[in-house]
Amino acid sequence: MAHLRRLAESETLSVKTRQFIVLHCLYSSLMCMYAAEYSGAHTTTSEQLFLQAIAALEIARDMDASSEIGRLAHQEREKLRAARLQAKKID
Repeated sequence: MAHLRRLAESETLSVKTRQFIVLHCLYSSLMCMYAAEYSGAHTTTSEQLFLQAIAALEIARDMDASSEIGRLAHQEREKLRAARLQAKKID
């Protein structure tokens, strides 16, 4: 994860490459870790992983919101927001 974060911040890589790394590598890895940690209820660890995944989406989106990857990151962020709101209704 630390290596992916460093790559995402590297000024030697293009914005498109950094967005790809954040969305398809960092975000995906965080969501896999979140899914592995989640066991029917949130724990402190699962919640932190979820929040880090959201932050990764926002980073990818904010790098270039008008690019294809930026738009995908925005759409995914909106899906998570809607899912979180729906889950609150059930709780």
